[in-house]
Amino acid sequence: MVEVAKKVNDYIVTVVGGQHFSFSAEESLNDFPEIDYIVRGEGEVTLVELIKTLRDEKTSEE
Repeated sequence: MVEVAKKVNDYIVTVVGGQHFSFSAEESLNDFPEIDYIVRGEGEVTLVELIKTLRDEKTSEE
């Protein structure tokens, strides 16, 4: 899915999570350069914080 998303628009931010990615984060980032971020473990709070940070960075660049 991340490969398809990046083909549609390279500026799409891709985030993955779950057991597989939590266990093999570094390997996954190396194998799938289309992944921008991996949320490890229980990601509900982390994902919200990531979105807020990305939004704030985008706002400060404008």
